Amino acid sequence: MPNPKVLKTGLLYFLLHPIMLAFYLWVGILYFTPNYFQKYKAEIINNEHLKDYSKTFYHDLNDDGVSEKVSTGYNNGNNDIRIQLYNLNNQVYNQWTPKGKWLIYYKPMFGDYNNNGFSEIFCLTINGDSIFMSIIEPMLDSGLIIRDRFVCKAGTYLNGITDIVDWGGKLMDINGDSLLEFVFFIHSGFSKFPRSTFAYYINKDSLVNSQLSASGINQHIQFMDINGDGIEEITGHVGSPENIHYPLPYTDSSSWLMVMDPSTMDFQFPPIRFDGGIGSYVNPEFYSINKKKYIATTFYRNSAKFGIDDIQLNLFNENGKLLCENIVSKRFAKKISFINPNLEDVENFFLIDNNANIYKADTSLRLTRVYGSQIDDLFVEVLKYSILDADGDGEDELLFLGGNKKAENILLIFRQNLEASSSVVLPYSKHVSDYHFCLVKDGTSVSPILMLQADNIVYYVKYVNSGYYFYKYPTYIAVYLILLLFFVLLQKAQNKLAQRKFEAEKFLMKQKMALSKRQLEPHFMLNTLNNIGHMFSKENKEDAQYYFGRFASLIHRGLKYADQVEMSLYEEFEFVRDYLILQKKRFDGDFSFSIESEESLNLDKIFIPHSLVYTFVENAVKHGLRPKLGRKTLIIKAYKSGTETIITICDNGIGRQKSKVIGTGGTGKGLEIIASIIDGYNNLNNRFVRYDILDLTTGSIEKTGTEVRVYIG
Repeated sequence: MPNPKVLKTGLLYFLLHPIMLAFYLWVGILYFTPNYFQKYKAEIINNEHLKDYSKTFYHDLNDDGVSEKVSTGYNNGNNDIRIQLYNLNNQVYNQWTPKGKWLIYYKPMFGDYNNNGFSEIFCLTINGDSIFMSIIEPMLDSGLIIRDRFVCKAGTYLNGITDIVDWGGKLMDINGDSLLEFVFFIHSGFSKFPRSTFAYYINKDSLVNSQLSASGINQHIQFMDINGDGIEEITGHVGSPENIHYPLPYTDSSSWLMVMDPSTMDFQFPPIRFDGGIGSYVNPEFYSINKKKYIATTFYRNSAKFGIDDIQLNLFNENGKLLCENIVSKRFAKKISFINPNLEDVENFFLIDNNANIYKADTSLRLTRVYGSQIDDLFVEVLKYSILDADGDGEDELLFLGGNKKAENILLIFRQNLEASSSVVLPYSKHVSDYHFCLVKDGTSVSPILMLQADNIVYYVKYVNSGYYFYKYPTYIAVYLILLLFFVLLQKAQNKLAQRKFEAEKFLMKQKMALSKRQLEPHFMLNTLNNIGHMFSKENKEDAQYYFGRFASLIHRGLKYADQVEMSLYEEFEFVRDYLILQKKRFDGDFSFSIESEESLNLDKIFIPHSLVYTFVENAVKHGLRPKLGRKTLIIKAYKSGTETIITICDNGIGRQKSKVIGTGGTGKGLEIIASIIDGYNNLNNRFVRYDILDLTTGSIEKTGTEVRVYIG
């Protein structure tokens, strides 16, 4: 089983390695540093505040590559509406004043109905209880002018107040005569009517509209030829305001999927009902995938009556047949809606949620997130987006307006493939209720200027390919390498300081241990010389020569390992064996000893502090065995116990207690030296060596021997 201390040390080494330390700081820098390396960037180059809340639009009215500015609003001092035409230098071309008042948002529409290169301006106004349409071709001297053409009657509420909105329109050829008809959408709230789609045949001065109904297409208008007749069908958002309380077709107490054929002003298939109560809505999106036409819808329920906390996704074919249904919990996304980036080879359906996360779905409507929002606390209006070629590269961008918890408004621009986005905070604007986008072309720059009007503030935004994008990853790598170099140099400096400290401590420790050895060796030398001298005095030359050889062996081993801090257990035992042979002679046969070890122990591979065993043996002989009368024995054993090697030195001497009584216990300097040696050895070699001294008995209270146990970890 792995040692937990070793595992912990290894883990700390890994976590605190310079590579990891640089990585931690690098990730933190990337997380908290703004993204300066977006592939595309949006930058506000100018803004202006409109004091009268007029609306600003740009359109190339004469097809010369330069946009004209169109301003709509009311004349100062009265309620007369106006349309003013400017060039890009803000010089007035002309002014036009249809009668009545603007519908809500008072916005014009543009188009060239007869393809002569000069666009007309279309506007809808209300005068009394009637809605009128006016058309002017301002850049052509003899251009088309239609003034105050009656459209329909209008409802009112609260003493004549109206809340009628023109939700835009499009010029399209719906009868095949190569001239474009003006198809537009008017929808009322509490005013109740009209809620209709209209088609105006300009050259015939003929106006047709959809059948009377309580519900109608009113925003997020979509166009696509789904039945292959060459004419685009129309669909759009249909909600349930529930404010018409008398019988009419397609009650506004429900939401409906409506697909209109503009050539007949009738439905492509019977409208499909969605019951969700007041506040619910259906938001559809046309798709063409693998040459098949689809209608993908989001059904959002917000009525306390139904109490359903989910969003329903549906997929229909071109004939209104339900193909698939999926439910998305509002815990997953408070709002989510299909979007169509108008890609030619689209193979999936795409959706966006209120946090600007992008999802794709197959024909089973299983959602997979493909893009995560990079802005914290962002929420976007998923039902209203524009598709424009904001940078003039031939590919459209999807434009959203969002906000955050700081009450800042944010312009969010997605590439057509939905794989990247750019954003810019819109200063000064708060709680925007109405906004629109236009492109401003000056005739010289390939890239147009994107104009965004949010309430009464007009922003001019430059959206271009960022030249810094290709430096993104090299810069990230360079930052990491710089951090890594910093931590490597820091570690080297720390290691150098630590090494200096270690070498100093090691030098001091060697000096200390060398001093300890010098203190031990005089004891040994005197004892041995006394023994040999005694033998020579008895003229026992043969024994003297034998023991002198042993003494020479001791001297040789002592000199060989004199400068070493540690030695192998084998060498230590051989050193002790020579010493005990010399001592045995001195005791005249009353002394015996043995040195034993387990066969499994490799004594050459076990290292201990220099002379550790010898010191304990010398003390046993000098203080325990020498004063003893009778047979004297000393047994040395080495064996393995768990992860430790244990050495025991056991004598049958007089014991420590009696040694103190008769005065042979010494000064205790030897044990102090041993403690010093072990302490220094452990500090120097990161080892764990310790010892215990036990008093032995023979069945009586009197201590009759000593055992020393040395533990080598």
